[in-house]
Amino acid sequence: MHETPSSSWVPQAGRKRPRLSIITPVSGDCPTVLANLQAVAGQTGTTVEHVVVDCGCDDSTYDWIYAFRDRITVVPGSPQDGYGMAYNRGLAQASGEIIGFLAGDETYAHTRVLESVSLAMMPPRVDAVYGDMLGVVPEDTCHVKRALISGPYSPSGVAWGWAPPLSATFIRRDWCRQVLGMSTELRVAAAYDYLVRMMANPEFRLDYLNQPLVRKRLRFDWRGALPRCLLQPVEEWRVLRRHGLGGVGSLAWKNLLRLNHLL
Repeated sequence: MHETPSSSWVPQAGRKRPRLSIITPVSGDCPTVLANLQAVAGQTGTTVEHVVVDCGCDDSTYDWIYAFRDRITVVPGSPQDGYGMAYNRGLAQASGEIIGFLAGDETYAHTRVLESVSLAMMPPRVDAVYGDMLGVVPEDTCHVKRALISGPYSPSGVAWGWAPPLSATFIRRDWCRQVLGMSTELRVAAAYDYLVRMMANPEFRLDYLNQPLVRKRLRFDWRGALPRCLLQPVEEWRVLRRHGLGGVGSLAWKNLLRLNHLL
């Protein structure tokens, strides 16, 4: 059953807010990792564990990670780890009740994002919450180029290829493990498949937080993007067919939405 936010639920006296674990894979030269670490460490109003998966950081990146060693949990990974494997390594070490994902080039929209998430997930009926994402200029994350609005959940939207951004989605750990983590077979559509596997279950309950949660730096590298652009529709087609969702029209619509976000 999928639900929209309700204002009728009142927290029971003495009920603790759920602990969150945020997973961040980092590899190579990642100059934005400092802003990422500061964004998680600067969250207020809730208890947060930051799990950083070291997938072969260079010396300068690791220096920043080492500087935060008392505030984070570092998990060894491999330069050969794909998106799914790195996430699964972090998930295996995460101790929080709620799992979030924040890429190395992403930060939170403000210092009370995770407090909002923990409050929204206090009702036991909620399995996940999600929000919106801000696409920002890489050199100035206060300069918003576009707002990526997730919008309310609908079954027809999922059938047409809709899924919220993974970084703006927070899921109960039991569900993450129930679906056996993220696919290591898919190279570029692992996050999409991961979310669809949960949303396809009629017992999965998610709420929409109508607010920006994440800032993502918008970069476009044609050399790196071209292979991804060619592979992504192929993998997404496999995901749609695997779960009996939509068809060619759904795939076309999903890619038109992606093109609109890039332009």
